Amino acid sequence: MRNWFLGASLVLMVACSGAENTANLPKDSLRISNSTLSNAIVNESYNAPLGVLGGVAPYIVTLVDGKLPAGVTLTNTSPINLSGTPTEKGNFNFTVQVTDANLSTKVQKYTLVVTDKPPPDLSLQLPGTPVKSATRIPVVLNNAENVAGGRFTMTLPEGLTVKSVQPATGKPLVVWFVKSNLLTVDFAFTQKFFRNKNALFLEVESNKEAGVYVPSISSSNYDLRDGNAKKLAGADLVTPPAPPTPKPAETPKAGETPASGTTPSTSTPAGSTENQAPAGDPVDPDAQPATPTGPQNPAPGDNPEGEPTGSENMGGGSSTERENVTPPATTPTPPQTELPDENRPTQPTPPSDSSNEGR
Repeated sequence: MRNWFLGASLVLMVACSGAENTANLPKDSLRISNSTLSNAIVNESYNAPLGVLGGVAPYIVTLVDGKLPAGVTLTNTSPINLSGTPTEKGNFNFTVQVTDANLSTKVQKYTLVVTDKPPPDLSLQLPGTPVKSATRIPVVLNNAENVAGGRFTMTLPEGLTVKSVQPATGKPLVVWFVKSNLLTVDFAFTQKFFRNKNALFLEVESNKEAGVYVPSISSSNYDLRDGNAKKLAGADLVTPPAPPTPKPAETPKAGETPASGTTPSTSTPAGSTENQAPAGDPVDPDAQPATPTGPQNPAPGDNPEGEPTGSENMGGGSSTERENVTPPATTPTPPQTELPDENRPTQPTPPSDSSNEGR
């Protein structure tokens, strides 16, 4: 009897001990649910949860291998994640270890890719069925913070009609038209547009009983520009106006007056007396010039040998040639009326006059 009691007590103690140990064990083993990370954009905020589950909290997370991009850190607070603003591009490989309160550990390898911001794009949020009655189709702009406007086109299938194009957000200005079944929509934003939002709404309808599928838009069907008309994405559908080219100044031709009214300066030909100071001694402007006396031509036969005649004194030649000769720019002086004694001709003695007898 005593042996049976001791055996029953031992079984009960073992059973109780096993139940206590089972209660202290975690319901789930420690694990990390996220084995991959989404890409990050340089200089933009980033946050990616690691998904630590199971084990016994609290957890301690450490970087055991590799390198994180500058600006990104691991957080030990719940939920455990990678967060920050990466400031460098590239592929970063690293290993994370998670330890729980029971010192259980879990290791996970990651690759974080940091890239430039993707270019903006435009797309249509199409219905999955043919369009029959009037339907609004959103025009979505992605990564469009720097988009100030643009254009997109779409070839309309037979039976599809565009009723209107209306702005959705960002207060764009919209101009659209259809020509030869080609829809062209021009738009410009009057305020900054936010990424990944509806920009416009197309209202279309079909005149076919079975309906018409609306075609999608590719990058060859749109042209997105910034505030300086620089292309950000798409095809060259918009030609920005060229800056005005300054017109070169025209050199006025000889004898013409420039458009500004300024008389061009021209050089005076050699030998011309126009606009030139007279050569020789300066002339007093207040002095009265002496009245020139015409030259007296000696009588025929009275001219001594070697004495030039009147025509020779004028330089010879015809009268026309003498008119083109420029006289010296000096004060004219009367010609000498008296000849030297050796050249003075002998004059006949006049008859005596009774009035002179008394001298």
